[in-house]
Amino acid sequence: MSSKAVVDAKFIYFFPVGETQAGALRQTHSALVLHQGENVTLSCFHSERYVLLYWLKLTAGHKPRPVATRYKYGQPEMHPEFVGSTRFDGQPAAGVFHLNIRDAQPSDSALYCCALIDSSSMEFTNGTLMTVKGGHYSAFLMLKLQQMN
Repeated sequence: MSSKAVVDAKFIYFFPVGETQAGALRQTHSALVLHQGENVTLSCFHSERYVLLYWLKLTAGHKPRPVATRYKYGQPEMHPEFVGSTRFDGQPAAGVFHLNIRDAQPSDSALYCCALIDSSSMEFTNGTLMTVKGGHYSAFLMLKLQQMN
């Protein structure tokens, strides 16, 4: 297990970063292909030993963007880019944090990853690579994927 430093104006914090323990944090799908306009629910199964859960959206060439956050004893909060969206929402249940995406658009194509933070560590899933077919964006993405293979 390695450590990752997080720096703010006055302090440096070190969090152990590594693979999750078996069953501690997992997602059900490693890849999904949707058609434009479809709905999907991504599920992050977790242990109860968390302080904070995140759904992150990762796209090539961009910083990871938080979509939804859930503190252990709170309701999910959407991050600024997704506040007011009728298409994205976080939904908690016992042992699972769902990310619902309605009316999927090609611009929603990304790697969606769940992260868990407890009092001493940060863990990530491998994520779900979601591709939404439709429009020019998905044609470009599919061409790039073919070139990579």
